[in-house]
Amino acid sequence: MFDVGIYVGDSAAEADSLIADAKAFNADLAIGLPNASYCMMLDEKRRRQRYEPEPTRFDMALRWLKGTTPENVFADVLNVPTVLLWDHIITQPGYLIFGWLPYSVSASKFGAINRLRRGLDNPRFRHFVPDSGHITALEDLGIVPKHIRRYVVPAHTAFLTDEPVSDGRNTNAILFAGNLNADGRDQFEISERALVAELNYEMIISKRSNWAASSWKLLRNATEARAGRVPALAPDNTFFWSLANSLLSNLTTAHRKEVLGRTPLPIAYYGGFADPQHARTYDGAGHIVHRGSVPFDDLPQLYRSYRLSVDVTNCPFINGSNAKVLDCFASGGYMLVDWRHDLAEELGEDIASTFMYRDREELTALSDKVIGNAKLRAEVIATMRSKIGRSLTFSHLLRDTIEQTLGTA
Repeated sequence: MFDVGIYVGDSAAEADSLIADAKAFNADLAIGLPNASYCMMLDEKRRRQRYEPEPTRFDMALRWLKGTTPENVFADVLNVPTVLLWDHIITQPGYLIFGWLPYSVSASKFGAINRLRRGLDNPRFRHFVPDSGHITALEDLGIVPKHIRRYVVPAHTAFLTDEPVSDGRNTNAILFAGNLNADGRDQFEISERALVAELNYEMIISKRSNWAASSWKLLRNATEARAGRVPALAPDNTFFWSLANSLLSNLTTAHRKEVLGRTPLPIAYYGGFADPQHARTYDGAGHIVHRGSVPFDDLPQLYRSYRLSVDVTNCPFINGSNAKVLDCFASGGYMLVDWRHDLAEELGEDIASTFMYRDREELTALSDKVIGNAKLRAEVIATMRSKIGRSLTFSHLLRDTIEQTLGTA
């Protein structure tokens, strides 16, 4: 195991020793877990710069103009094929490759597309992305790496148990396990906040009127309409990637609140670990009530204890999804989630239509059906557990990615 915490720590000697040990181990491949960010942050050029004098603005501008490509510890120092399991390859690489994200138009740098292309297209990287829409978006931007494959984010292996399917004793509320975050737009410079607010409002209103709309497309539409007036809103500028991170995150919470507010029963909200202060604002007697947090290992029991859970996928996803819905079914719970094309294609549309909604009407109809029909609920959970057990656990994913990577090395 290569300890990222030691590598990014303050001791150069400990990091050097870690690399020496990794060289001696002589691995056949490397995998960044739990996601690609833990591998992409291992940039030797940037680490060495940490021990140099604080760079001036001129030095930083010069580095950008020189277009230095990151030097990854696994791919470039150890020279091994490197598996990158991405969550959101359209938004996460910006900070990791640029080294920073600007929060003002004046600080934006031109040439972001070429920098992203060079950073992602390391010949030893093997990108695995959980969303067919992400690949299409990269193709549209002209930065799709050579080695890239789609995967369906599976259930955590430990969540799949032989526990009998229960009726879910809690029928007075619907479970939401996740995060609702405070508005993060105050990180932008005051001079940009009116523009950011305008973009944010347009995206929220568009998503509210069409739950199935791609949030990435809403972002692209909103920025393209204004790029003639503000060139920094084009993807070839680093400011665009700050907006992508902030506005898609903001839209996630706004849309989650919209959906959760439409459920026929109150929402029992567990989580909020990403922003506990904001989570406490839901402790009142409203439709969404924060019930605290539980450790990750206790999630299976939580999922089983409610008749029904509801989720809204993080907005950086286009056609894909995270592990949460499969984790819930693997645990013996039942979760409704917004329509996920890639997952529906993997499972089959017949079973997908029993727990995926596209709009308010489908959410209401599915909620009533699941809450009122214990037999249907048990049958769907059993079918989902069978499908998950055959091919959709992280054990299967790791085996497949290792075999595919060694096959292309």
